[in-house]
Amino acid sequence: MSTIIRGMGVELFLSVVEFVNDDADDEDGTTKANNNTTTGGGIRDDRAWLLPLMKQSAATTTATSAGTGIDVAVTSRTRMSFFQGRVLTLARKCDAASADGHRTAAEVSIQKARVVELWSLFPAFCVCPMDVKENFGTVAKTVVKALGDHGRYPKLI
Repeated sequence: MSTIIRGMGVELFLSVVEFVNDDADDEDGTTKANNNTTTGGGIRDDRAWLLPLMKQSAATTTATSAGTGIDVAVTSRTRMSFFQGRVLTLARKCDAASADGHRTAAEVSIQKARVVELWSLFPAFCVCPMDVKENFGTVAKTVVKALGDHGRYPKLI
């Protein structure tokens, strides 16, 4: 799976693979029975195992340089706006799930760990981003705010 993520790039992979059950509720407000449950909300349990693989695959991949036969690092071009819009949206859902008072301590711990795992993708979105000029300010404000929340997420520092 790491090879697929490296080949596609984390951004495309996150665009294709659904991590949240947006259709988990019927129109009448009752929860549908399915196998794609979440532990207290946030990311689907059956997709959570992909988070460490994405981190592992995120930064670089290797490719053989044409004509030289030498392996060189190739970096996927990413967008900071994608990190802000997609990755941090997932992190916020996990954070909201961890703050829900109806969750068990284990569910809270799992959701907090997922927030940290999602934030661990941030360095990969900082390597040659295509939209740094347009979106750095917005992302920087979010990063500063997250770093200031060291009481709840000391692992982000």
